[in-house]
Amino acid sequence: MDWPGPVCFSWRAMLDPRHLQERRDEIAESCRRRGVEADLDAAIAAQERVAEAQTAVNEANRLRNEHQKSGQRKMDDAEREAHTAEGRRLKDEVGRHEAALAAARADLDAALDPIPNFIHADVPVGGEADFRFDLHRRLDGVLMASSLVNKSLTIPNGQRSLLAEARRFAGSMAQASA
Repeated sequence: MDWPGPVCFSWRAMLDPRHLQERRDEIAESCRRRGVEADLDAAIAAQERVAEAQTAVNEANRLRNEHQKSGQRKMDDAEREAHTAEGRRLKDEVGRHEAALAAARADLDAALDPIPNFIHADVPVGGEADFRFDLHRRLDGVLMASSLVNKSLTIPNGQRSLLAEARRFAGSMAQASA
């Protein structure tokens, strides 16, 4: 089903990938309780590749910066040409490392996609597919809207009231079903 207009759902898990390894058991339990099969070891390995690639980029940039600083002194023409050639080589090396980092980050994103948000141990198991979203008027408690919600509803920027967001959500659901 295509959603009309802007979508207020965030599908990206809000897990810090740097903490996957140290909280692996908790996250695995959270996945089990949500009924999701996710390869945490692949995500941990992907995070390690991102960290290694970031270190390589940082080191390549450090070497390039040192090389640029060394070029501020007076040089003869041959030395200047050699220095310029080395600078181009270092620039290309930084580019290769940045491309490897981008690929590693893409792999990490793909590994993180199936991992849901971490849930607290006190949250009851299951029932997410049957979550009922009811809106009652505050003044007299009259039911204003009722819907089964299969996705998380977020309130962007905390600037809208829950009722305004729910009205927008209900409107988009009505348009989508029409």
